[in-house]
Parts: sequence; C-alpha cells; structure tokens
Amino acid sequence: MANIFCTKKLEKIIGKSNINIYEVESLIGNWNANVFYVNRKKFFFLINDKTCYSVIIPNFVQKELPNFKAIFYERFFDQLRYDNIDIDLRIINRLMSYEVNFMKTNNNRKVIGTMTQFIKDIDYFLYYHDEVLTLEELNHKVTDNLVTMFSQKRYDHMDSPIDLMQKLLNEIRKEIYT
Repeated sequence: MANIFCTKKLEKIIGKSNINIYEVESLIGNWNANVFYVNRKKFFFLINDKTCYSVIIPNFVQKELPNFKAIFYERFFDQLRYDNIDIDLRIINRLMSYEVNFMKTNNNRKVIGTMTQFIKDIDYFLYYHDEVLTLEELNHKVTDNLVTMFSQKRYDHMDSPIDLMQKLLNEIRKEIYT
C-alpha cells in the first residue's frame, strides 16, 4: 500500500502522531484518503492516484488504526474479486509487504477532485436510490465510472478505474515474472 495522503479532516481523526513525513516506495502508487459519514458512522474512502480505483472501509473506529493494514488489504482484495480483477498470489504477497504510511495531504487536485465526486456519487446512491446496495456493489458503482486519466489537454482517452487497475496489475505481473 505504502503512502496514504490524508485530508485534514481525516488527519484529525487518526491523530498527528500517526502522520509520517517521509514517503516510502510503493508498487501500485500512492493513495489519497478522506472520511465521510453514513448514519453517524465513519467510512474511510481511499483512492489510488494512478488508477482512481477506490476502496471504502465502513464503520471505522480509531482503536482499529493499529490493524489498518490488514483491514485495508482485506477490503481491497475483496473489492478486486468483486470487480473481477485478476490478481495472483505473488502480487498479493508483494503488496502485503508494504507498511501503511499515513502522510499529510499532497494536495493532488486531480485525485482529490475525483475523490470528492466519487463521495458525492456514494451519497447519491445511498440517499436517492431505492435499491439496497452491499458495500462491494456501492464501491463498484463508483469505480465503474469513466475517468480521464490526468492528461492536461487531451481528453480523448477515458477508462474506468476498474480497467485501469487491471492494466496496472498486469504491468506489475510482467515485472515480477521477468
């Protein structure tokens, strides 16, 4: 997982003592994180900066912070399976070797803007839709949207975060097996 850049709101929740100042290397890129509330319960929302693939962690309480790595990876791999993203054991083991590194926000406007839109989409699906969604279904609906991947002037290439995560994992697979 490596670096998780926290919004100021999330930084207050996890505590300044858990914020690091040095970045670490990451296999799949960095993550930006925010918190939102559903029925007074905290939900972590994490988004990958290379793919905009997101992971929602429900009902999070501060005392679970020491176990955050295990909680994140469990939700991440569950969501990958739900989204039919192919990942093998070598990549899983490699990803699990990275520690969680909470950091202050990196002010990546494009990722933060996408994250804000995704959280608004979640709000829409939760409060203005009649169907009841599981966490995986909700996360899938958000990450199945098309996004333009950070090209400054060209908006001709759009993919869903699910497709982009699969491409990234395929690139990692090639690196590991060669």
